Amino acid sequence: MSALRTMTVAGTRPELIRLSLLVPLLDDATDHTFVHTGQNTGPDLHDQFLDELAIRDPDVQLALPAGSAAERVAAVLTQVDALLAEVAPQRLVILGDTDSGMCAYAAARRGIPVVHLEAGNRAHDPRVPEEINRRVIDDLSTVLLPYTESSAGNLRREGVADDRIVVIGNPIVEVLAAHRLAIRARRCAARLGLPARFVLATVHRAETTDDPAVLRSVVAALAAVGASLDAPVVLPLHPRTAQRLAAADVTLDADRFVTTRPLGFVDFVSLEGDATLVLTDSGTVQEETAVLGIPTVLVRDVTERPELLACGAVVLGGRTTASIGAAVEQVLRDGPSGELPAEYAIADVAARAAAVVVDDRWGGAPT
Repeated sequence: MSALRTMTVAGTRPELIRLSLLVPLLDDATDHTFVHTGQNTGPDLHDQFLDELAIRDPDVQLALPAGSAAERVAAVLTQVDALLAEVAPQRLVILGDTDSGMCAYAAARRGIPVVHLEAGNRAHDPRVPEEINRRVIDDLSTVLLPYTESSAGNLRREGVADDRIVVIGNPIVEVLAAHRLAIRARRCAARLGLPARFVLATVHRAETTDDPAVLRSVVAALAAVGASLDAPVVLPLHPRTAQRLAAADVTLDADRFVTTRPLGFVDFVSLEGDATLVLTDSGTVQEETAVLGIPTVLVRDVTERPELLACGAVVLGGRTTASIGAAVEQVLRDGPSGELPAEYAIADVAARAAAVVVDDRWGGAPT
């Protein structure tokens, strides 16, 4: 009997982080093709993510055009569909809600079972670009792997049958544990010459950066928080953010902000662990800081991870200077709760996901 043919498609750094422990398991258990779409890449991709997370090089590296979301999705569909025709995988594995995951459409049209990790996340706000992708990808998927019962509940309310839903836990927890010694040894804050008290911030989402007025408000809030704590604000600049700051004619005060290029996984988590406070619009960052127990304000109006708000690990701050300031006061006064969703205690997430992928219930059994 030949091995089950599987294909994993990823396109962004958060996807690579979360898939880093699953890829080698699929390599061992299946005839596995690993595809990187190039949606979120750059000269530091190998050094910062593939190498330090011990992920092998992709079998296929695609090239997506710079352009609109529609152009990007069209390129993903066209290029991945050609690979599906060539490789004929019996499973397509995708994670998350990016444009790269929209290749689920090509697989569904070819009758290839789709396994979707991070299924069921919902912000319930159609203005969030990823919300469209989440719903489409979940609708096209054969088996859905939410991280939490909260996300599984969203799927059930949308009519997904229980036998297609498998709660696996959050892969971030397992990845942090796997790299804890490297993170502890990195001492990134000391290497950057930061004082004992500093604020770490990340801003990159479209709803935060595309409107110049919102971006100015958020930057003003970051500066005000740093001033109130008499602490520098460390801001690794995502390319999208740097472009939007320039377009909005926003200058970061060098006396308040410490800007860096995008950091690797170990460097960034090292900074998270030493920060006095984290302000972010990132889904990944809020999961990491929740696990690390760092006071965190989410610079958004909504979240697709309400379980972190419910347990007090993260405070929702909105996108205005006043609302962010109020959230900072709250989290510094009360501190993070120290509690986490029950599913964050699951320590074998990658193994659970791999077992679902190879399960013959989804069809496409090896011959």
